[in-house]
Amino acid sequence: MIQYELLPDNGVVVITPVSPLEEADFTKLAEVVDPLIKAQGRLNGLMISAENFPGWQDFGALLSHLKFIKNHHRHIQKVAAVSDRGFLSILPLVASHFVSAEVRHFDSADKEKALAWLAGTRLRIRLLADAEAVAREGAAYIAGEGRAAIRARGRFTLAVSGGQTPWRMLRLLADEELDWDKVQVFQVDERVAPLGDPDRNLTHLRECLLAGAPLRPAQIHGMPVEVQDLAAAAAYYVRLLREFAGSPPVLDLIHLGLGPDGHTASLVPGDEVLDITDTDVALTKVYQGRHRMTMTFPIINRARRLLWVVTGPEKAEILVRLRDGDQSIPAGRVRRYEALVLADRAAAAKLGMG
Repeated sequence: MIQYELLPDNGVVVITPVSPLEEADFTKLAEVVDPLIKAQGRLNGLMISAENFPGWQDFGALLSHLKFIKNHHRHIQKVAAVSDRGFLSILPLVASHFVSAEVRHFDSADKEKALAWLAGTRLRIRLLADAEAVAREGAAYIAGEGRAAIRARGRFTLAVSGGQTPWRMLRLLADEELDWDKVQVFQVDERVAPLGDPDRNLTHLRECLLAGAPLRPAQIHGMPVEVQDLAAAAAYYVRLLREFAGSPPVLDLIHLGLGPDGHTASLVPGDEVLDITDTDVALTKVYQGRHRMTMTFPIINRARRLLWVVTGPEKAEILVRLRDGDQSIPAGRVRRYEALVLADRAAAAKLGMG
């Protein structure tokens, strides 16, 4: 028998074997972890906490255990074995031959350290001189990830947010060497406004990329916020994402910004959209004068790579909170592994990075 504790905010599952393991234990464990993997693309960590390993009830239980490992180990980032003795203390050595997850042993007294290790991936922050340097670095990074994605999967799926520095970044990206025929561009969020409106991110996105890159207009997939039925439009965009990025959609790279209030995409403080987990695209309440359509946490946290672009002195305080993993702000709820922050000196002024 196994006891389970799910820590969804950390993306961690804690399991405690209390008696010989049964086949049903692994069916139940899959029911616990599979929804989290589906929502986030992977599990940050699995903690196995036990003073003694109780063994298996029968051969069928052993086979179920092996099947669970085969089906899930590539979706689990880290495994912490918490025990003072016995089999679990040598698990890292044994498991390294069979699983792709990083496995570490912790003494029972260090259970909190184990949890911090599983959940707390350090956010990578790269300090650059100014907004222009951030834009150039961002363009080079996106192009590099694009080339890698095309080599690996034959396609590069990119989702972008708005903003002055990002528009400059995209103009520079248009000059990068990339197999543009294999690129598909999506929007992270959009203001509800007529087509061609200067408030629309799509207006600037098209201006930046179509003017310089050999990209066809059909390769830029705008959120259809100009239609009457916005709920149907959001559902359509989810279907579009599935067509190009699988079901559930896993985008190669999502670019994010950071607002002074801690919002990212159009995931703004206090909006009900923050708690949506059953769809990848949703509608918000009015924010700064307009309703919006936005990607939700599940698809953002499922992406293969995340790129934050943060510039300007008004971001200095909130960037500290993002770095520290403050989950009271929307941006703090975005996963931290495979994420890179490009920040200029003005935005990074309070980080103590020199």
